Amino acid sequence: MSSATPKIHLYLAPGACSVAVHILLLEAGAEFTFTDLSFQKGFPEEFFKTNPKGRVPVLVLTTNGKDEIITETPAIITAISQLFPGSSFLGRTPLDIVRSYEWMNWISGTVHHGGFGMLFRPFRWTTSEDEKVLEDVKSKAREVIRACFEDVEKKLEGRTWAVGEGEGEFGAVDAYLFPLWRWGNQQGFGMEENFPRYTALFKRVLEREAVKKALDVESTDAFGKIPGK
Repeated sequence: MSSATPKIHLYLAPGACSVAVHILLLEAGAEFTFTDLSFQKGFPEEFFKTNPKGRVPVLVLTTNGKDEIITETPAIITAISQLFPGSSFLGRTPLDIVRSYEWMNWISGTVHHGGFGMLFRPFRWTTSEDEKVLEDVKSKAREVIRACFEDVEKKLEGRTWAVGEGEGEFGAVDAYLFPLWRWGNQQGFGMEENFPRYTALFKRVLEREAVKKALDVESTDAFGKIPGK
């Protein structure tokens, strides 16, 4: 990336994993603008010109009139960490950085895509339109997600934060785990009862001012609860 300070624009959707990026930008004290999209209304056609994959988050960095469009959460987090090196979002040591990428690749590829992606969009995992088949796919997704949450619970044993020496310190992985806990709570995985360490991490993240501000801006429930339920 250019050494010049770029203008920062974030595409987000309330309730999506993009809240992790929103949190980190606020934590860094970044000046940025954002476009608030909605899954319920459907993304506008114009957005697909920015990201043909049709997914959020998307970070646009503009320097001297030239846009750099960055997609995929681990890549976006890396960009933010480079723009704000004092934040130490990926950790303070080479091993911390390795562990952060270990976490982020697993969260992105397995927990999100291979778990919640299968649960929320089962039609992507089968050519069948039979409701029984789709329900079987969603049932398998729940197995995957539960196993992933159990892994998170084990990894957090004796830790305050996911990465760093000793108990660690708040960083990108904690922000990235935040929306997944909310989804788990929303989908009835009994997060507080079944995953107490993960829940304790979630609540520590929730106490941060940047997180409160992000949720307020996005007008979403902190615990991912569905209104009226």
